[in-house]
Amino acid sequence: MKNQKTLFKKLKIGKKSLIFIVAGIILLVVSAIIGISDNLSGIIVAISGLCSFFLAFVHHWTKPKNFIILCIVSIIGFFLFAVLHNLFYALAIMAKDIFLLKKTLEFLHVLSFLIAIFICPPGIITGLAGSIITALKNKKRKSVQL
Repeated sequence: MKNQKTLFKKLKIGKKSLIFIVAGIILLVVSAIIGISDNLSGIIVAISGLCSFFLAFVHHWTKPKNFIILCIVSIIGFFLFAVLHNLFYALAIMAKDIFLLKKTLEFLHVLSFLIAIFICPPGIITGLAGSIITALKNKKRKSVQL
């Protein structure tokens, strides 16, 4: 038990972060059980689990600016990886005779798709929600100080 505490201190993982990580794992397992193929409830649970992972790393931010940057980067990333997905897919079709290149491009197009679908939207949601919540908290703190 003592070794775990020192490990968490070295990794700088707090109790809240650990709770968010465990919640994310549980939600992703539930979404896998429910299924995400053409199932809106499964997709919502999966995105909630991924948002929980985002929160594990950003819950300590106190400035709305940080969350706005996360949101903007996630929006740009979504469009960038969607374009890369299509580009790698087209290049994989063109390289059908070169086995290693084709398999590499197929891997890259699947990876780009997964990032665009499963990483960027939770980043957008976490960025929007976090910027609103921190702005409201900061506004409340300023009004209490006056």
